[in-house]
Amino acid sequence: MSAIGERLRAPAAAILADHILAAASSCIPPGLVNVVQAHAAVSGVICTGPQAASTCRHLSLAGFTALRAVDFAAYERFQASASTPVLGPGHGQRGMVPWSLSDLVGNVANWGADVVFVPSGRVRAGDSSALAAVIDAGNEAEAPEAVTTLAVYQDWLTRTYRQRLQHQMKRSIRPVGLVVIGQLDPFEDQEIAEGLLEVLDACQGQVFQHRTDMTALEVLGRAGLGASIGVTASLRHTVPPGRRPQTRRRKQPPQQPRLHIFVPGISEFRELGELESWFGDNAPQCTLPGCCGRRITSFTRDSADVDVLAVHNVRGWLGVASELAAHPAHDRRDWLRAHRLQVDTAYDELRARTGVRAIKPYGSARVWRALDS
Repeated sequence: MSAIGERLRAPAAAILADHILAAASSCIPPGLVNVVQAHAAVSGVICTGPQAASTCRHLSLAGFTALRAVDFAAYERFQASASTPVLGPGHGQRGMVPWSLSDLVGNVANWGADVVFVPSGRVRAGDSSALAAVIDAGNEAEAPEAVTTLAVYQDWLTRTYRQRLQHQMKRSIRPVGLVVIGQLDPFEDQEIAEGLLEVLDACQGQVFQHRTDMTALEVLGRAGLGASIGVTASLRHTVPPGRRPQTRRRKQPPQQPRLHIFVPGISEFRELGELESWFGDNAPQCTLPGCCGRRITSFTRDSADVDVLAVHNVRGWLGVASELAAHPAHDRRDWLRAHRLQVDTAYDELRARTGVRAIKPYGSARVWRALDS
């Protein structure tokens, strides 16, 4: 039996286990497809947005055999309620395949998908009735390939609400695709990070952390089912609808294009202007095997450059994620600790090279370290 055939017969949890997927929109550069395909044992693509089904089908017809998932990202446009937890026909969502929970069973194979995320709405902080309704809707989806999508505001992970969140998540008979909505990186707040760890501990092997950044490593290393890392910044951090994404560099004009580059060694995405302030005209070249060989400050908003950068970024984090996923679950915490020591050394070398003593890890890296001491 082929690997694809085996996946079609397996439930979503078995398919997603130990995988870190690339979350992508409808515009997927061919080079990115090739990189993910080369890491098919630990990765795949989750097609995200209103066109997710057609994008997934296109990948399937083009011969992409790595794991494929569909997430319509209904939570970006739709707020769940107790009476209407899931997007369905009649909601006027242009570009989405008309469906109902019963349609889901037959459509997964037609879309060429291995896994489909139930298109539930976002859940306001404290709305326990809507939260319960989203879990119920996921439980009612009869497709074994279904994942219950739980898009919650970050306040759900605070001490005020996290017990209620855990209680409902533990009722799910399906894996839970957890999307945390907030500005910048919610996990720079230690209380939010502690909440995620409690959820992972309470729901071991059940939580798929969707649309995140290098926090994916923490999830996979701490008994999470798997995770996805966004190809673009907007797919790595989900901001509240109608809100403008906040920026770290307050003095930067909001209309100025922003590019985020994965920096090997320190294993973080850094904004182009920040890298230019570190290196000036002496930025290092990309040394990732088989990658672009470009100086990491040389990328522009030209469409061809954007595609090259997307491939560079995914190649960068996939190499790190593959190392982690290759270890058995009981060894992954140790791998995380060793990886952090390597990152510390890379930061020391970076400060020495640039003379910029203020260079330091993002707040979330410091939080995860503190919570693992």
